[in-house]
Amino acid sequence: MPVPVTQRSSVLRSIGQQGAFFGYLAGSALTTGTHNAFFGYRAGTAVTTGNKNSFFGYKAGAAVTTVSGSTFFGYKAGVANTSGARNTFIGYNAGASNSTHSSCTFVGHQSGRLTTENRNTFVGAFAGESADGSNNCCFGYKAGWINATGSTNCIF
Repeated sequence: MPVPVTQRSSVLRSIGQQGAFFGYLAGSALTTGTHNAFFGYRAGTAVTTGNKNSFFGYKAGAAVTTVSGSTFFGYKAGVANTSGARNTFIGYNAGASNSTHSSCTFVGHQSGRLTTENRNTFVGAFAGESADGSNNCCFGYKAGWINATGSTNCIF
């Protein structure tokens, strides 16, 4: 008797139009979507509707339900994101707590990990890790990592 797709440890399959999914439960909830690629253990597990998303890594984008135009690459990158769109999180735990906010770019080990606001750009290990304001940019190791509530800042 064949093992159901959702129970296989790794599987390559296509759902919707021009999509690819590889890994245990990767993209398993997707019912409507085009141009999605989810690779890794539970990558994009909860996505039901989404277009043009790329989630690569262990639990990358695991909580996303409805989102388009996002890229999460790395261990638990964007793991708590549920509906924030147009986000790019690259690195270990990058953007891990961002749940509904959009238009953010976090690149680096734990960059933007605890951030929960819109339109932020953080580049560097721990950059903006705990920042909690909108329209900020932080570049460099730990740049703006304790910017508690400030908005519209650029920190190098």
